[in-house]
Amino acid sequence: QLPMLTQGRYSIEATNDNGCSNLASVVFIPTGISGVLSEQDISIYPNPSNGNIQVACNLPEADYTISVSNIIGKVIYTQKAHIAGPYNTNLNLSAFGAGVYLLSIKGEGSQVVKKLVVY
Repeated sequence: QLPMLTQGRYSIEATNDNGCSNLASVVFIPTGISGVLSEQDISIYPNPSNGNIQVACNLPEADYTISVSNIIGKVIYTQKAHIAGPYNTNLNLSAFGAGVYLLSIKGEGSQVVKKLVVY
């Protein structure tokens, strides 16, 4: 197992059972996202609620956008946050009335959407 590498030039030497070896130089450039979000990473409670909800998550370090949209897709709330591990925030959606809403947390190419019911 290789340790987590940072961007840079590395040399790799491989030796077979006969003692023959080969040395190669490689350039490592990390690409992609640092982690993939899943529904298990994010909790919304209480759900259903009277509009005052708590969002709790434990996410890899990155900049995220937390947004809430109504059932027809209109964004009614947006918050940007730099998250690095455990994070909690309180959202008060009571002014938007009863209904079904979609809470989205999006960051670095990954997104989780959860249904939220306000009564």
